[in-house]
Amino acid sequence: MFVNNKYLIFIGLFSLSSAAFASSNCWNGSGTAFNFGSSTQGQANSTTGRIIFTCNNYESSTRYIRACLRLQDEAPLAMRTNSYPVNELYFNLYPLNDQSVPLSRSTQQYAQIDYVLPTASTKEAYFNLSAKIMPNQTSLVAASYYNYGFSTVIKFMAAEKQAQLPNCSAMPETNLRTVQSSASTEIRQGCQIDSVSDMNFGTLSPVSGKKLSSKTTAKITARCPVNTSFYLGLGPGLHYKDNSRQLCNQGNCVSYQLYQDAANSAPWGDTIHTNTVSMVSDNGNSQSVTVHGAIPPQDWPVSGNYTDTVVVTLFY
Repeated sequence: MFVNNKYLIFIGLFSLSSAAFASSNCWNGSGTAFNFGSSTQGQANSTTGRIIFTCNNYESSTRYIRACLRLQDEAPLAMRTNSYPVNELYFNLYPLNDQSVPLSRSTQQYAQIDYVLPTASTKEAYFNLSAKIMPNQTSLVAASYYNYGFSTVIKFMAAEKQAQLPNCSAMPETNLRTVQSSASTEIRQGCQIDSVSDMNFGTLSPVSGKKLSSKTTAKITARCPVNTSFYLGLGPGLHYKDNSRQLCNQGNCVSYQLYQDAANSAPWGDTIHTNTVSMVSDNGNSQSVTVHGAIPPQDWPVSGNYTDTVVVTLFY
């Protein structure tokens, strides 16, 4: 008996369109230096920059290019001081035309450029970017901050028709270019007054005593960069007379004073090192201080609303 072993060989002919893989050579230029300039702690500063991307086409027909840029690392990025202990200041990078979501390694946000390359041509295009320092970073030392090199990754594809190009999130990372950029900023010893509450002595009446007198408090909240010494001063007010501040209602006034302590032993003025309150910012957070107000015993004036305005000055 003869057994015939027969093998069926299927030969399939197929072609893979090269339209979406059309040959074009692309390269990047140098990165950009994002310089935020000077700002104060807690401030949300921003700047812009661009990254150059160039392609050529020596094919016999027009090519369409799509290039997509993202960060190599996760957002946010950090700038650091050169001094020890090291302090960090965080910032994000965005496409200039869409600043809703920062660029990052793991997000689907890309900076995208599309352009057309006629045959036998070379064209330069730009990723326009925005860099933003994140707000409310108050615990900062006044110093220079640097990021000497962070990487952005560009993936790109060429095609004979624009409709053949995938969107950035679907584009494979087959053709990649890496660009290194830098960032820097200067944090000044800038301080700010966050809030000042009104000082209200309340409603006073002669039925409470033969003489007018009262005490109350107010609060001042301020902040400065870490390790900054600063002073808070209180002006003389609008009606200062005979070494005393005055609350007035038209031509009628009552004298009062502002103090640094509840015992009313340290008058509060606006001469540094003499009658101002001295403070130091240990961590860059807001600090509050109490203003003690006192109306000393005096004759009752005519009834009415008595007011004054005092200027709060922050020296640093």
